[in-house]
Amino acid sequence: MPRLTVHNLGPIRDCEIELKDFCVLTGPQASGKSTVAKAIFFFRTIKDDCISMYLKNQALGSDGSSFLTALKKQLRSKFMQMFGSSWGMSMDMKLRYEYGPKTFAEVSLRENKTGRAPNYIDFLFSKNISDFIKTLNQDWSDKNDILRMAAETFCDDYENVYIPAGRSLITLLTSQLNYILSIMDDMQKKSIDYCTQNYMERILKLKNLFSDGIRGMYYDKRTTSLDPVNKKLLQAMMNQIDQILRGKYQYQDGEERLVLDDHSYVRLNYTSSGQQEVVWILNLLFYYVLENKKAYVILEEPESHLYPQAQSEVAQLLGMFLNAGNQMLLTTHSPYILGEINNLLYAGNLADQAKEQVNCVVAENMQVHSDRTSAYYMDDGRMRDIMDEEIQLIRNSVIDGISDIINDQNEKLVEIDIQSQEK
Repeated sequence: MPRLTVHNLGPIRDCEIELKDFCVLTGPQASGKSTVAKAIFFFRTIKDDCISMYLKNQALGSDGSSFLTALKKQLRSKFMQMFGSSWGMSMDMKLRYEYGPKTFAEVSLRENKTGRAPNYIDFLFSKNISDFIKTLNQDWSDKNDILRMAAETFCDDYENVYIPAGRSLITLLTSQLNYILSIMDDMQKKSIDYCTQNYMERILKLKNLFSDGIRGMYYDKRTTSLDPVNKKLLQAMMNQIDQILRGKYQYQDGEERLVLDDHSYVRLNYTSSGQQEVVWILNLLFYYVLENKKAYVILEEPESHLYPQAQSEVAQLLGMFLNAGNQMLLTTHSPYILGEINNLLYAGNLADQAKEQVNCVVAENMQVHSDRTSAYYMDDGRMRDIMDEEIQLIRNSVIDGISDIINDQNEKLVEIDIQSQEK
């Protein structure tokens, strides 16, 4: 399975993480969760960078003789757009991503002999990746051959999707996004965090598909070859999404709307901050399941501004998404999200013993399995595994830790109150 190691980048001193199909990161703010998430996205999209650069060279008629040099230049730019200038980084900073056996990429710093900048971002690829990059100097008659070879080389045939935190601001600006991006030059675009820019561009590409909402998309699709299992899952997802949103999303007449039960609607940028935060999480998850596109989604803080019940319902939707054959890295601060994930794990663990009874409590298409799941707690620049080996659940001490502190404070105050009344 893929593995990421990070040394001296941002708040992280040392961490190593094995990436199962579902990976959960939690811990205090500024502990490095986003740094890990971005690092994973950086490495997983090198495959996409290779393909897009090859296709661009073909369109321009380039001979591709300096492909590796151009690729490294693009990767340096992407790295700085994610993590900032290398000038302030430690010289022993190092990232390594292992895609599979003997397949890896590394990022490190070396001294720049030209003197223009003290730290120079450098890359090292395993032999099979280097050999693949060399093949991109030649002309391939069939684009599908390139896509297949890239997937085989990087051990990855998933589309990589980053859903960042702070989504409500993007929703507020939704009607201006096209204009904002169109007037920005390349240097101005590079000032936007790469993951946020990627998310914005993805939304702009997909928005028009939602003119009749997710149900319109579903009914257009079901006349083709949707199998009964997928139909049942998609119907369950649609009901879950309606329940979370308390309305139905549509993009009509150039504006995003939330249609209410009485068929009136509210423009999305006038809805609650929770609805603004969650709407494109829901849309994207549904889209990839409907289109049967395998996706690796990196999702930051899905709980933002949501009522606890809605947080629980979002976690259940994540289970549905995973059961459609997708993968996910999730960052969260929410005990409600973590608690619901534990319920889904518990159900998945019990299903073999008492399937019918378990399915009456937690729907089968929501259940998560511990052999596909890993969970880590990040703090003080390091990471620790928080999956309990014995019961195969996330340790309750992590989920309830802050509640214990609050309850302890409350008990002490009650004790002081009682003592003061006795005097």
